[in-house]
This record gives sequence, C-alpha cells and structure tokens, in this order.
Amino acid sequence: MNNQLSFSSLVLAALVGNASAAVSFAEDFSSNTAGPNMALGTGIGAIATDFTGDFTISSSNNDRIYLGTYDADYSTVDFVFQAMVTVVAGSAWNSAFFGMGADDANSSFYGEPTTGSNLVMVLRPDVGYANTRDNAFVGTNPLSGTVAGTHLVTMTWNSTTMSATFDWDQGNNGSVDHTFMLDGSDNGFTAANSQLFLGGGGGVTFDNISVAAAPEPSSTALLGLGG
Repeated sequence: MNNQLSFSSLVLAALVGNASAAVSFAEDFSSNTAGPNMALGTGIGAIATDFTGDFTISSSNNDRIYLGTYDADYSTVDFVFQAMVTVVAGSAWNSAFFGMGADDANSSFYGEPTTGSNLVMVLRPDVGYANTRDNAFVGTNPLSGTVAGTHLVTMTWNSTTMSATFDWDQGNNGSVDHTFMLDGSDNGFTAANSQLFLGGGGGVTFDNISVAAAPEPSSTALLGLGG
C-alpha cells in the first residue's frame, strides 16, 4: 500500500510540477524591465514603452504594441492569467487588449492582435464597453461599463475543453462585473502559437501580471487513486 501511494504521489507531483513550471510567474516590474518571462512583440507606428514600476505604452493614433510571454505553449495547460490594467478616456486607439495567441500587431487591421488564433478581451474607452474577440476581428458579448480607470482582468483557460473564461473586475473592487466565455477549440492553437500577451495603444498601463497553473481534473483523480 505504501509503495502504491508513493508511486501515485510521484505521478501526481510530476504532472502538477510540470504544469506549474510551464505557466507560473508573477511580474510587478519592480526591476524596471520587462522581466525574464516576457518581451515586446512587433508593433506598428511610433511607440514608446516604459517599464519603470509598470508597463506603460505612449503612442499616437495608428500605433499599437504588445508584451508577450517567451513561452508559446499555454494552450496545452490549464492556467489563470491576470493583470491590473489602467485605461484612459479617449478614442479607440486607447484600447487595452489581453489574451492568448500571437503578440504581434496586425498592420493590416489597425494594429489589433488578430494574427493567428487569438482569443482576447478588449477594453475600449471611446464607446465605453468591454468585450471579447475570437480570432478574425469577431466581437462578442459587448456589455456597457465605465472603461476609463483601473481594472483587474482575468483569463481562465481549460485545456481539456479548449475554452476561455474572461472576467472583468470593473474598478478593481473585488467583484466580477462581467464574464465572457469563448470556445477556442476551433482556433488552431498549438504549442507554437499560444503566447499570453497584453498591450494596446496610447496611455494604456499594465501592472501586477501573474500566470498560475489551474487545478487539473486528472490530478484530482490521481489523488483519489493514491488515497
């Protein structure tokens, strides 16, 4: 019995440990750099970025850029991705983007992160709403809200069902104001095209980024088997 328990525990530890090592990090920009886990993708236009205590994007209209993870295999594991985002009042160019896919700005579509198989949340100040987008510029689930301000955004990914849940804690008041769900099973995600990224245009600021491994059903089952 002890041998069986030890073997099951080792298998469980290996699964959970590998998932955690693949996805977990936290970044508060206290080093005044992008940190060891993320780097700027290819942007469009004249863009200035600053990492002094947070990630701030300064740019004019038509200019956007994104900060993405070095790892590009997030679709293969369960994770929770969070960030604090501050959006200033203004035009659509001041929108903030947050999600999974490719971190390069699409120069043929206003610099939006629509290259590849992206799933993203968009906070758009000019029309005052948050929504989610599934790849090819498709907007879904728009809900009204005051976008200008500081908010907590969360993406929870289930690698078994290939589905994403986006939560918007408007004003970072400790409650989820809007929840959006997207089906990513037909987006063609692979270990090579599923980075986590965030960014946008002028005046958008991000801080306290974190990625944590979510509980896996297979791990829970193995724990019961070990008992």
